[in-house]
Amino acid sequence: MTFPDMASPAEIGAVLQLKPLPQTPEELEYMVAAGLPKEALGASVQRLLTNLQDRRKLMNELVPEATYKRRTRLNAEESEKVARLARILAGAIHVWSSEPDAQRFLTTPHPQLDHRTPLEVARTELGGRRVEGLLWAIYYGLPA
Repeated sequence: MTFPDMASPAEIGAVLQLKPLPQTPEELEYMVAAGLPKEALGASVQRLLTNLQDRRKLMNELVPEATYKRRTRLNAEESEKVARLARILAGAIHVWSSEPDAQRFLTTPHPQLDHRTPLEVARTELGGRRVEGLLWAIYYGLPA
């Protein structure tokens, strides 16, 4: 089952600190396909995680440090991973109406996700869709 994005392209773009903010899904798609600026990775990870070590670990998982240092833009594959996490965070903020509550949700093991954190599960596209489905269920008060 697929769900529409919970957050608007502008909300996702705000997590990524894109300028100008995308207003349509097509604009966001184009920006991701063209390669996001590398600062989008740091901005997203900073909003996802409060612990500096956890931030570094996630950033290095998404883009190796040496690669990050020598580039100004992420490639399309890296950009898609970063945009997925930004989409999940923006959706969680939408559901919880609070960034700290969204962060807590994303970093706390959940029984519907085999007791893994939503952030762990969202590292793949299919896992991200599972997390979005869980967020929709929470948002609408459905059994999760």
